[in-house]
Amino acid sequence: KKQKLEKSYALIGSATVNLFTDGDTTLFNLENTSSVLGSSVNIRYYRIDTPESTGGVEKWSKTASLFVKQQIIL
Repeated sequence: KKQKLEKSYALIGSATVNLFTDGDTTLFNLENTSSVLGSSVNIRYYRIDTPESTGGVEKWSKTASLFVKQQIIL
């Protein structure tokens, strides 16, 4: 699905999910590649801190990642 992303209260356009990095970070591809941000942006969710599932995998990290993925692709 396409999502609207905001950064510093300024609309940065429509995006599609490229990669669910872990439970608190997702990489999005921007549809408008002329953006000053480039063609993709790594978003870390505000006030969400989940166990790491990249590098050193922590307990419950895969569950947290799956939960966030399910919420975004609804």
